[in-house]
Amino acid sequence: IHYGTNKGDQAASIDHNDILFNWSFNYAGGISVEGPPSAVLGTPSAGTGPVEIDSNRIQGNFANLDGGGISVLYANNYLVRIENNMIVNNITGELGGGLPVHDAGNLVVINNTIASNTSTSTNLPMDPGAHGAGLAIFPNTTPFQSILPAGSPTFSDVFLFNNIFWSNDAYTWDNTAKSLFDRGPLDIEIY
Repeated sequence: IHYGTNKGDQAASIDHNDILFNWSFNYAGGISVEGPPSAVLGTPSAGTGPVEIDSNRIQGNFANLDGGGISVLYANNYLVRIENNMIVNNITGELGGGLPVHDAGNLVVINNTIASNTSTSTNLPMDPGAHGAGLAIFPNTTPFQSILPAGSPTFSDVFLFNNIFWSNDAYTWDNTAKSLFDRGPLDIEIY
C-alpha cells in the first residue's frame, strides 16, 4: 500500500514483486495508491506524490470495494506510472477488477496486460448493473475538478498506451434468482 503524500521529486517505487491472493475489505486487494483525505472540507486531497508501479505480477487478489488488482485513489495531479505489469485474475465486489481510478490527473498506463479480471457488482445496491471489470474510471469529485484548468474532462483522463485488455468479465447479481449472471466482457468503462 502507498498511502499519503510522499515529498520531493523521488517517486515511490513498487517494482518486481509477486502480489498474489490477497483480500481487502476496502479498496485494492493487490496494490493501493491513495492520497490522504483533505484536511479542509471542500478541498481536494493533497495527493500521493509521484509513484511508479513497474514489472509486478498482481494476480488472484480480491477487494470488497473497488479494485481487485490495483486501485488509484485521490492521486491529485502527481504522476502515477503503471507499466510492464501483469494484472490478471483479480476480483472486485464493485468496479474495476483490474484497475479503478478516482481523481488522478496524471495517470500513465503503459505495456500492461490487464486480463481475466472480474467485477461482480454484488456490493452496489444502488447501481447493480454490470460495470467495468478491467479499467473503471470514475467522475472527478467537485473539489478535484475545481483545481483543473477550465475545459478539462470531468473524469480522470488516463494515458493508455500498448496495453492488452482481454476477457475482463462483468457480472450482475440477480436478487430474485440469488445468482450471478455473466454480462460478458467489459474491459474499460468511464463510469
